[in-house]
Amino acid sequence: MKESVTVLKETLLTEKATMLSSQFNKYVFSVSNMATKSNICDAVEKTFTVKVLNVNTLNVKPKAGDSIDLA
Repeated sequence: MKESVTVLKETLLTEKATMLSSQFNKYVFSVSNMATKSNICDAVEKTFTVKVLNVNTLNVKPKAGDSIDLA
């Protein structure tokens, strides 16, 4: 099992995330690309001492114009 600090990166505070938390008691996190649903569940339960009922994930691919040129 991965450590909680390596699984959870940050809490996302967007307009949609704020609406989900206030109306539906759902919270949005940015997590590691290698994290599984069970890793995410364990990390949230350990970090916030809550019982997680369900975990939904979404992989967002970068847009074509969003590449970063470091040269």
